[in-house]
Amino acid sequence: RGEHYEATCKFCNKNWKCDIPKKMTAHICNECTKVHASIHKTVLTKFVKEYNSISTNETEEKIEISKLSSSTSNIQEFFENVWMNSNANSHTGSYLASKIKEIMEKIGPRRIAAIVSDSGANINNARSLIKTEYKHIINLRCISHCLNLISKDIIKHQFADCLIRRANIVTTFFKKSHLAHHRISKLIEEKKIKGGGLKSYVSTRWITCHEATDSIVRLSDVLRE
Repeated sequence: RGEHYEATCKFCNKNWKCDIPKKMTAHICNECTKVHASIHKTVLTKFVKEYNSISTNETEEKIEISKLSSSTSNIQEFFENVWMNSNANSHTGSYLASKIKEIMEKIGPRRIAAIVSDSGANINNARSLIKTEYKHIINLRCISHCLNLISKDIIKHQFADCLIRRANIVTTFFKKSHLAHHRISKLIEEKKIKGGGLKSYVSTRWITCHEATDSIVRLSDVLRE
């Protein structure tokens, strides 16, 4: 019946009554969580080769399987494979740029809009090198990382630093003392206080600055008891 068929995925039992074969490929690449790793890799590699061979002047409508995005596990697999095989001692900007390019070539450079990373000098250099070669790609610093750096600067103020240190002292006590932890957990449950227990501040996670101080305020009645 031409391209029309009926099929069932033998891994997850998803059924297609009438569709085109490339939809099955998309399912194996992007959706099926039970497909064997070796089969997933084979289908994905074949798809990437076919996709990259498509002429750039073809319309989006003619590209039946263009839904592979950088947020899928497939792209994550590319990143993991490349980085695990990298020389751990080679972290220069040019080296990182070459590794990023390898990943980009497998995905298709024209399908990438931006490169985002933290503010390390080597990765900044790598982003700049990529931007020089691929003019359409935007060079971006990670906004979450920027916020984390800003929050760390703010709490260097004497008042903020003292407040966070004291909050962590209280939290550490209740986490290390079995009896104290049991007591505060029981009171939280009895008073039906939402939001969980005491939170610790961790310098690499900017949101924990708020969580730590907020947990002290939220549980102030319990702490007084």
